[in-house]
Amino acid sequence: PGTNVIAVEVHQSATNSSDIVWGMALTASTQLQNCEPATVVLNEIFARNQSFTNAAGRAPDWIELFNATTNTVDLSDFSLTDDAGALRKWVFPSGSSIGPLAHLVIECDNGVPASTTNTGFALGASGGAVFLVKRPADGGTVLDSLNFGFQAADYSLGRIEDGNGDWALTLPTRGAANVAASLGNASSLKLNEWLASSPGEDDWLELFNPEPQPVALAGLALTDDASVHDQSPLPPLSFIGPQRHQKLIADGNRGAGADHVVADARHPHPLRPAG
Repeated sequence: PGTNVIAVEVHQSATNSSDIVWGMALTASTQLQNCEPATVVLNEIFARNQSFTNAAGRAPDWIELFNATTNTVDLSDFSLTDDAGALRKWVFPSGSSIGPLAHLVIECDNGVPASTTNTGFALGASGGAVFLVKRPADGGTVLDSLNFGFQAADYSLGRIEDGNGDWALTLPTRGAANVAASLGNASSLKLNEWLASSPGEDDWLELFNPEPQPVALAGLALTDDASVHDQSPLPPLSFIGPQRHQKLIADGNRGAGADHVVADARHPHPLRPAG
């Protein structure tokens, strides 16, 4: 119980080798008591939709909820938001509900007015957050939330299994059970281009994924100092699409978004495992 530390010392056995590699996997289990009963949760987030159109011919982002209970749940006066400072950004209208073990999709299209099925705001393709918030009469607290990094085009984030599983990259399955996406090997990623000095423009780096599958970037970091591998770790739930590029702005302003890093583009080093 409590905080535990695993310390490792690695020795190079030969003097003619230029690299050293060490890896570890840690598996743990936790037992919980007095858990809250199953409820309505965020189940799928589609933040970079480029191809999946609705009946109006538009390609909106969307938020999918899942009712993990065996009863219909009244969602009247609940709210959805992408801003922790504005929890009532979009409010479910009176009479809204979700059936037992059912999915409910709310579109996030900032190109058309907000409605009973559209929040009126888009999700952050370069990273952001989504919050499902209880009605004020029930305390107005956050019922479920998700923070995510930059997204691969036409892939969503979903729980595997629906309702209570871990978040993973998924194939878009609007209103249906989530399907995990196959991932490529992060070791294939390339530093493809960088801009180091241009008047009026921030430095930036470009990654390229040559793999035919998307690649997860969590656990990797950029650095301009080979002795500090975790100078700019890439955020959890960040992905780069198959044979796609990802621009990272090297301005040191991590608060501006998941695609902002502290690495100096004048002296870029390869991607390294963080830590």
